[in-house]
Amino acid sequence: MNDLLHFEAAPPAARMPVDADQLHDLWDHAALLFDNFSFGAANRVFKRILKQFQASATTKAKLWANVGIIHAHLAEYDLARHALAKAVKLEPPCSVIWYCLGCVSYELEDYRRAKKFFEACEYTFVPGTEDVDYTELRFQGDVDRFKDYRFVLNRTQLKWNTQQCLFGYQNENHDESLPQDRSCGIHRIPGGYIFRVAFQSSPI
Repeated sequence: MNDLLHFEAAPPAARMPVDADQLHDLWDHAALLFDNFSFGAANRVFKRILKQFQASATTKAKLWANVGIIHAHLAEYDLARHALAKAVKLEPPCSVIWYCLGCVSYELEDYRRAKKFFEACEYTFVPGTEDVDYTELRFQGDVDRFKDYRFVLNRTQLKWNTQQCLFGYQNENHDESLPQDRSCGIHRIPGGYIFRVAFQSSPI
């Protein structure tokens, strides 16, 4: 996992101080493009924000996570994992980013890393907590299309995912069969979900 999360230092690019209104407008525009399935255009806007603005580590982590999630929607899993790895370096306590890393690694059939990422995701849970709801972090789908659904991570589900990765690794290396019942199998990154811009009254 350490080799994946290591990046060469790049020369710092000239960036503007955060103009909150402009950043909010661009972020909302990217989210609208995403909601309308213009994934490539949405990613270009998120990357523009990363390139153009100085921002907090938490904000940059959410932006990189969005870039990775969109790459995953396009089945560009190597690019997705690279972007999500940048995000999790900036915000290690954010369990949903570890979860997304596990999902894209599973898609790449890198079961060893996927297992580690799902375990890291569970490790971020507060002891005694079984479910994590990401509404307060604004990890949400379009409010109209997803008004009856909220994405929640469940500890038991994560344990099952970890076990499924182990089965996948054993199957790959020892020719063992995967279990037939996949009703609780690896859950992909939830379709239509990204980090939304914070409310105007909240810090970004």
